[in-house]
Amino acid sequence: MPKYSIQAEEQSLFAFLKQAFFKMPSPVRVFAYLVFLFLFTFLTLYEFLGFTYYEGKVIYVSVNQQNPGLGIRDGHPPRGMRVFKGDRDAFVNERGQFVIGIHSMMLPFLTVNFDFDDGSPEGEETVPIPTPIPVVSLFSPNEREIYYVPGNTLREPDDTIRHYFLDRKLAHDALKKSLQKPQPASSTLPATEGPFTPSIVHAAEPAPSGRVYFLALRQLKVSGTDDDTLDVYFDVRVDGLPVRVDRLPTVDSSELSRIKISRDAPFEFSDVSIRIPEGAGQVEIAVFQRRGVFQKDQLVGSLGLQPRNTGIGPVTLSNGSTQLKADFFPPVAIDSASAPARKDSSIVAFGLDIPRQFLSRVKSVQYDLGSGFEEGGNVVKPPRIDRSDHFTFAISIYAAQPISAHVDFDWGGSLDLKAFCDVKTKTPVSVMDHYLLGRAYSSSGLSREAWERALAETSAALQGDATFAPALVLSASTLGNLGRFDEAVAQYRRALQIESDSPTALNGYAWLIADKLPQPTHEQLEDARMRVQQAISLSPDANYYDTLGWTQFKLRDYRDALDALKQAKDKLGDSTSSVWQEINYHMALTYLRLGRTGDAKDAFREVVTYERFPNSKDAYVREAKSQLSTLQARLTPTP
Repeated sequence: MPKYSIQAEEQSLFAFLKQAFFKMPSPVRVFAYLVFLFLFTFLTLYEFLGFTYYEGKVIYVSVNQQNPGLGIRDGHPPRGMRVFKGDRDAFVNERGQFVIGIHSMMLPFLTVNFDFDDGSPEGEETVPIPTPIPVVSLFSPNEREIYYVPGNTLREPDDTIRHYFLDRKLAHDALKKSLQKPQPASSTLPATEGPFTPSIVHAAEPAPSGRVYFLALRQLKVSGTDDDTLDVYFDVRVDGLPVRVDRLPTVDSSELSRIKISRDAPFEFSDVSIRIPEGAGQVEIAVFQRRGVFQKDQLVGSLGLQPRNTGIGPVTLSNGSTQLKADFFPPVAIDSASAPARKDSSIVAFGLDIPRQFLSRVKSVQYDLGSGFEEGGNVVKPPRIDRSDHFTFAISIYAAQPISAHVDFDWGGSLDLKAFCDVKTKTPVSVMDHYLLGRAYSSSGLSREAWERALAETSAALQGDATFAPALVLSASTLGNLGRFDEAVAQYRRALQIESDSPTALNGYAWLIADKLPQPTHEQLEDARMRVQQAISLSPDANYYDTLGWTQFKLRDYRDALDALKQAKDKLGDSTSSVWQEINYHMALTYLRLGRTGDAKDAFREVVTYERFPNSKDAYVREAKSQLSTLQARLTPTP
């Protein structure tokens, strides 16, 4: 039999691969060379070229205004957001989406800096996020949602406060806990001040120069084109000047924010509004279709409107094959002014500035005072729209406080407005500025000096507009506090000539007669009762029932007075308003007249209990303590 032998020869792995490589067909070897060259170049130049990219989206987490205190809304971040790493800024579009180049291998996390530049105290913050996968991210950038929770107060173990979260649930939990946690004393004061009840308004950061129209885009439809899908952008001009509109793409917008619409199928807009100054004469909206690299962009259609000649409500603009549906809102602004008050706080008066001719189109107004106020009391709604009050309210704060507003109109449209209420007194310019500053002074300290300042500001407002009913009502109230009763009556009558159905003016006139006038006649008190009853028929407010009860007390109709005061207390409910103290004071005196001593003592104790609140009235407390002492002496048996 033949003999066989096996010989083994050692060979390195590299040699084996080399031998196998050169036995491959030439096309395969060329492809392998290219792959090797690409990897070598990528790893060598990675640090300098930054071939890895990161794509993210920042989501602004806030309280849902439709369900305050319970629901949470995820929305677009405020304007001014900056995303950067080192000295390199990322591109950020209006929806909070950004793309940033990564120039170093940082595993497992890289750090990105965020700065919202929105006036929030947190400012810039560094956030660690998972590192994108090299090479793979060239073709499919990592996508990460980052949740921003403004005003978060929860501290980390290292005593830092985080405002950015990679997990939606953690962000929502942080917002809920922050709202439940009491704010420090240096932030805001939960209690309201004076006889003014806070409220809320809705629009969208009006221009500092005054009121602006809002054209809220709803639907765009394009027909008569050969293309099934159109990539469109917009050119908006007001009186010939270009205007930038949030979330509306322009010729320079990136792929992230483009709008693609289908032929003959309407495109629905989401939260897109064009701000138009009140004095504007012409608005033009041009729609363009993006074409290929070597093709000129095509004008799809040009639409226009004249604000002064356009009716308020739903509007349809059409031109040939282009149709745009929108809501057109009247010129509106939210303004505020502040004045120093007691206990190192400031009184801020704020309100909705809207022309009188459009007030009848307003269905409801609601104000959101922010999370710095006590739970359940940060969102309030006036019971009735009073044109002589112009939606103005006053609150007491210790630090600057953002306030937003929601306005519903009779056709179903609504606006969101925002204002930043500063604690510093500003220089008034407009009629509304003077009026709001006068309102702040009138309730800042309830002193003669404050009332004199309030009267000066209301006089300045009336010099600008002698028919401005809110200033007339405030002027009359201030004159009454200063003891100038004849002038006060005259101002109330002027206000009622302009706004005959104003509950504020009717109640103010009745209160002047019943409470301020030293010796009102029976006829004057009957007139006051008739006026306040008219106010109640228009708006059954607790304050108006209190005025009715006090007027009937002065008329010596004590049983009717007690009925009205009980209704006032029922209407007010659980409240920290100074009206609550006033109602109890009036009820205590009424009980005394009816001989119900025990009920009178209970009511006087309630008046004294309110002493701990900053807007307590010292005169009521002194009188209540004196009456309690007298009643106790009567009930104490003589030894």
